[in-house]
Amino acid sequence: MSSKIGRKPKRGLSEAVAIIILLGIALTFSIVFLTFMQTDYSARQSTAIVQRIVELEKMNTIIRLIDTTGDVSVFLFRKLDNYNVIHFFVYNGSGYANCQNVVKNVVGGKIVDVKNHSVNDLMVLFKNDLYSFKYYAKSQGYLDTGYVNICTIELEGNTIVSLSTPSNGVDKISVLIVTYINNIPYVVDIYSYRFR
Repeated sequence: MSSKIGRKPKRGLSEAVAIIILLGIALTFSIVFLTFMQTDYSARQSTAIVQRIVELEKMNTIIRLIDTTGDVSVFLFRKLDNYNVIHFFVYNGSGYANCQNVVKNVVGGKIVDVKNHSVNDLMVLFKNDLYSFKYYAKSQGYLDTGYVNICTIELEGNTIVSLSTPSNGVDKISVLIVTYINNIPYVVDIYSYRFR
C-alpha cells in the first residue's frame, strides 16, 4: 500500500505542473493580445488626432489666385483662425521651387523661415489614412524624389504674395500647404491654378 500512496503525489504533481504551464501559456497569450490591442488603439487615436489637426488647418487656410501677369502670379493668403502663420511649398510643373526664387514679393506679411525637407520626410492624410507624401506625389503627377523648400510666412491679416510662374510652357502652378505636427511636415491641402 505504501507504494500506491507514493505514486499519487507524483501523478498529482505532474498534473499540477501541466496546469501551471497551461495557465502560464494562456497568461502570456493574453498579455500579448492586450498589448497588441493597446498598440492598435493608440495608433488609431494618433491618426484621429492628426486627422483633426490637418482638417482644422485645411478649413482655416485660404489661398486664392488674384491676378496673373507675365511671369508673376499674385495670391491672397489668409488664415481664419488666430494662428498667423502659413507653411507652404510650390510645385511649378517641372519641380519643387526654391522659396527664395519663387516668392517675389510679400505685402502684409513676411517670410520668417525656410526649411528644406526630403520628399520622403513629408506625410499626407488621404482618405483617412496617413501616407508618405512620396507615394501620394507619384499618384498625383508630382515628383516623388528630391527636396521641397518649405516657406513660412507670417501674416498680418490679408497677405498678398507674388510668386514667379515658370515660363517653360507649363501652365499650372500648385501651392501645397503644410502643417507641422511633432516636427513632421504634413501636406494639408493643394491649391492648383492654371494661368495660361
